[in-house]
Amino acid sequence: IDPYLISETIIGIIAQRLVRRVCEKCRTLCHPPKDLLDMLGLKEKDVSGKKIYKSVGCNMCNNTGYKGRIAIFEIIKMEPEIRGQISSKISEKALIDIGKMTGMKTLRESGIEKVFDGITTPEEVLRVTYEEKETVFSCPRCARALEQSFSICPYCQQNLIPKKCHQCAKMLNPIWQICPYCRITP
Repeated sequence: IDPYLISETIIGIIAQRLVRRVCEKCRTLCHPPKDLLDMLGLKEKDVSGKKIYKSVGCNMCNNTGYKGRIAIFEIIKMEPEIRGQISSKISEKALIDIGKMTGMKTLRESGIEKVFDGITTPEEVLRVTYEEKETVFSCPRCARALEQSFSICPYCQQNLIPKKCHQCAKMLNPIWQICPYCRITP
């Protein structure tokens, strides 16, 4: 499908996940451990003063600690900034960044709101949401951040496709002047 057709026909995009509701009968207040906060992308100051619950289990919830479900959403509206970028075939990461600048909340952020409202637990949000770790790909010559799909650096014109040595056929770093395995100049 041509990108201009997508950008002109879509009004918005919605992603949805269901999280389990923490049982109101047996839930208890807790302070999440630091490693759980790290996995959610939260700091101590983000949870300070917030009521956060953990699941326990009782007869009312069949000893699961949860009763019922509620949806969390990620909604991206087709703002003019996004329409223009879709037509130019930008990366998914760049599209998400623009969406966040125009007010989009990720599934994880929506889930964290439900945690702060006492509706679900941090563990449940972590279970149903996935956030890609940001991996920064940079040019080996000028060190500028690049998209991983680039084959050449647009800043310094460094070739980013790995080369193979003619002699030993091992992969070479694009900036190497000599093969460190067989000492042949590529």
